[in-house]
Formats: sequence, C-alpha cells, structure tokens
Amino acid sequence: MASYDFTNGSIEGQMVPRRAAAEENEVFIRRNIVDFSKQNLTTSDDAKVLEIEEGLIVKSVYGRIITADSGGGTIDFGKTASGHEWGDNQAVATQGAIIGGTRSLQYYDADGYVYVTGVATASITTLKLEVLAECVKALDKI
Repeated sequence: MASYDFTNGSIEGQMVPRRAAAEENEVFIRRNIVDFSKQNLTTSDDAKVLEIEEGLIVKSVYGRIITADSGGGTIDFGKTASGHEWGDNQAVATQGAIIGGTRSLQYYDADGYVYVTGVATASITTLKLEVLAECVKALDKI
C-alpha cells in the first residue's frame, strides 16, 4: 500500500486555491482535479486529494469523472485513508458520471485531508477526476 499527495504540487494536481477566510453562514466548495494517469492508484493505495483546514465541517464529497478509467477499478472517498464516509466502492468507468455524494457530516478538529482509496482488484490508471467537498466553517472557529 502506497500513499500519494495530490494537494502539494508534487503530482499533477490542479488544487483550486483556498479563499482567504470562510464567512459566517456560508456553504462553500473545496475542489481539486486529480489525474491518476500521472500517478496510478493500485488496490489499497490512498491519495490525499483535498486539504481541509481545522474547524471545517465537510457535509459531502463527490467526484465528476472527466476521463473514465477502463481498468475496472473502484474508489472510496473518506476522511482517512481507510475511510469511506462519502462514497464506498464507487465505479469510475463512465465519463461525465457524478460519484460519491453520500451525506456524512464530518468535523475536522485539526488540519486534514479528503482521501481517495483504490478498493477493487484493478488499478486506477487513466482516471481524471474533479473532487469537490461541500463545507461550512464551524461557528466557534469564525
């Protein structure tokens, strides 16, 4: 099992810069485009795909498949490398499909990440994915 970081520029990732500060009563999106043709994801590998700062509540995470993967692999979306709070065993073979999106409120009491983990027997080798997290800042952290 290997771990990769698509949030720090070391792998082809297009992290959308954070806004300066979250506003009270505002729902906002953290997003990134990750290209697994630049770094393949094999079974049980995990990848950090979004940075989430302390004090955020992540309501849901979902992905839009830009380029489908032809290998038959599937992925999870989770708060940890072994988590699947927002999507479990998601197929990635259909271009344009929206995957994940399970509503699971997760509070980040420290800086952290949203992870994608490879879960099926096939590697993820051609997937290009836009990952989006719907967030709100905890009131006591504003």
